[in-house]
Parts: sequence; structure tokens; C-alpha cells
Amino acid sequence: PRDPAEKASTSKAAVDALAKLADGSIPGYDVNPAAEALRTALTNDELAPSAASALAHIATAAAQTDLVRLAADAGRKAPIRVSASQAAVWSVQSYGKMTSPEVVDNVAIARAQEPLLASQLAVLNSLLSGKPGALAEAMKAYQPTVPAAPKPKEPAPMPKENEEPKKEEPKKEEPK
Repeated sequence: PRDPAEKASTSKAAVDALAKLADGSIPGYDVNPAAEALRTALTNDELAPSAASALAHIATAAAQTDLVRLAADAGRKAPIRVSASQAAVWSVQSYGKMTSPEVVDNVAIARAQEPLLASQLAVLNSLLSGKPGALAEAMKAYQPTVPAAPKPKEPAPMPKENEEPKKEEPKKEEPK
């Protein structure tokens, strides 16, 4: 039996390599035969970002649907959902909408607290909804959270009138 850590490491290296093959970083390979394995890798938090990147370059309804489902899955971590939503956006822009109306509805009701994920879900929803101008309207309605301004530094105390300013002694250079 293989060591679980070794198996995880090998799986990560394989999915990372497939992502490079899929995006053309290493040209000349067709990753479509690995689509099913990549779709399965979406269920693993360690493998999901690379698997999503690879699946974005596979022009099938199943790949795009799995990416959209992962992006809308509130039970998964936000960084994984961001990776999936970016990959789904790329897939829809490259190959057109191939997902079912039920999956599109899941994106429409998906919510997120993280601003990047919320904006990605809005873009994905607009692309999948098929309504002209929906993205522009969503962008107009988007209210980003503004970070609080840093607290101003307190000014240095003013010297008293009867006190002489402190003189700093020159620093002595240390021999080298």
C-alpha cells in the first residue's frame, strides 16, 4: 500500500501537470481523455483549483456544469469557489453556455461574503442568465465594502516654553 502523503503529493503533481497541458503552457497535448478524473479532483480541496483551471479548457457541458456547481457551493471554501468561478467564466466566454437552467438557477441564488467571490458570482450569473445588459446592471448595483481609513498618528508633544530642546548626541561609529 502506498503512503497517503505520497499518494496526495503524486495526485497534486498530476493535476498540476494536466492544468499546464490544458492551458497550453506545454503545447501539443489533448487533456479531454482526463476530463472525468479532473471532474473527480474537484471534490478534493487540495486538487480543486488546478482541476478547475484544467476543466476550463475542456469544452463539454459536464466540465462547465461541474465548475458552475462548485462556484455556487456555499459548503466549500471561498478560495476554491473563486478558482471555480473564474474557470467557469472563462469556459462560458470561450465555449458558450452549456449548463442546464437548474444549474444557472443555483448561481442566481448563490451568495458570498468575500467581495472577490461575490463579484465573480455576479459575473457568472450574468453570463449564464443570457439577458443582454444584465452584467452592466449588476455592476451598477454592486456596492463594494470600503475599508476603514487608518487612524491618524498622534502629534508629538510640544516642548514647554521654559525647557530647552533635547540635543541628540552624535552616534559614534563602530570600528569595522
